[in-house]
Amino acid sequence: MSILAIEWRVNMQIGFIGAGNMAQAIIKGLINKKVVESDDIIVNDTQIDILSDVKTTYEVNVTIQKKEVLRFSDVIILAVKPNNIEEVIEDIKQDMKLFNSSTIFISIAAGVSLETLEKYFSNDNNSNGFGYVESLEDDFQLKIVRAMPNMPAAVGEGMTGITSNKNVKFSDIDQILKIFGAIGKVELVEEKMMDAVVALSGSSPAYMYLILDAMATAAEKAGMKKSMALKFAAQAMIGSGKVILDKKEDPQELIKKVCSPGGTTIEAMDVLEKNNVKDIFIDAMDACMEKSKSLMR
Repeated sequence: MSILAIEWRVNMQIGFIGAGNMAQAIIKGLINKKVVESDDIIVNDTQIDILSDVKTTYEVNVTIQKKEVLRFSDVIILAVKPNNIEEVIEDIKQDMKLFNSSTIFISIAAGVSLETLEKYFSNDNNSNGFGYVESLEDDFQLKIVRAMPNMPAAVGEGMTGITSNKNVKFSDIDQILKIFGAIGKVELVEEKMMDAVVALSGSSPAYMYLILDAMATAAEKAGMKKSMALKFAAQAMIGSGKVILDKKEDPQELIKKVCSPGGTTIEAMDVLEKNNVKDIFIDAMDACMEKSKSLMR
């Protein structure tokens, strides 16, 4: 076994309810990073053709029965859309006897709070704020995690924010960090920061694509093929981000290093500043966060 495998491996079985793009990105990362073996993963979906593709591609266990995921798994990732999460939880509640106080449920449904998830799991839909599940023994308290991964997870370069209820232990968090570390970087945040995570990470790939498209369009006007222009622009974005992560320098200081008096870069920056591009981005982020808050339930 490689050093990488020893560092990343977790001793658990992981189940997925939902086999969409994000679920498959996580599955791919788990297998590639050797966090778990293919045999330690089970996937449920309502569409048999999707399950067939998942089984062929990743050689994992698949099932159309949600209760098989409950029976098999130590960690269950609810990889369904926000408008389906209540129905899915209502369905799996029918088989609560198949999981116990060590089972960890992770929701990647945007805009669904920990409190709401607890209410969905509670039989009377009235959570006490600690994830108490009335159908099980009196001291049973459900472990629930919210995770917000983003689109670049598909290529192992995602950024995920996670937050949990009070029942999740430090040892559980360590395992969860390894799961989402398989698709990129991951940070533990307070739940009140999840709206900022949505704007900074969940939605931000779209902002980046807008910038890349604008840069490539300008280069195309100058005669460069768009495919080549996108390659230059994308690599510049990757490299610039890596400098921030590796050197931990303030962006404003880095801007000063790139700009020379009377040079080409400062000419471009002058145009951006005159058009208040920074303020426009801040306004866009604010709008995204406000929308995230309004969708929260």
